Amino acid sequence: MKRKTLTLTLVLLSCLALIGVGFASWIISANTTKEMEGNISVDTVMDNRLTVTTAWLNEKNSVVFGWKEGTYTNNWLKNTDTNYAENLSVTLVVTVKDAEGNAKDAAATNGVTATIQGDEKYTAAKDANLVGELPEAVVEKVEEQTGVYHVTFTFTWGNTFNGKNPLEYYNNQNYTDELAAAAQTNLNSLSALKDSKFTITLIVKPAE
Repeated sequence: MKRKTLTLTLVLLSCLALIGVGFASWIISANTTKEMEGNISVDTVMDNRLTVTTAWLNEKNSVVFGWKEGTYTNNWLKNTDTNYAENLSVTLVVTVKDAEGNAKDAAATNGVTATIQGDEKYTAAKDANLVGELPEAVVEKVEEQTGVYHVTFTFTWGNTFNGKNPLEYYNNQNYTDELAAAAQTNLNSLSALKDSKFTITLIVKPAE
């Protein structure tokens, strides 16, 4: 899993496409020097730098609106391309460390947040009800691993397919010429999603 870094100030705010990238950020804060009664006193410098790296869980970084195994009433619609099995969920592994490289938890409340944005291809597919709304991130602290978080995005099928995989939706209906024509039209439109890109914005806040 490849990782790379880039610098930001005050709070980690970085975008990454769903092709798997890593990044890093740090924060350094210090109190000002105070002068009292002719004696100089210097407050303790608190180094709050964070290093954040990301990697895709199980190296899966692609969302695939593809075929799905199952048992259906009929079998008039088929998809035999093994390279495009349905995968609607991806998980980003976020690891947080302090300035000395030690694992460090983020802020206790909403310390790690993330949002996702799609491109014009996804927007067009969503407007046609072929796919669902862009998902909200589910952030989970990995138990017994300091500073490690899972950020998961789970996509959905649209109302055109009643929220189901097209194989399930169409093959549980009896064949008609009208239904087959609708399936061809909708699946041709869905193919425009190929090479669609997504951008994730990840924010990590240091604990006080």
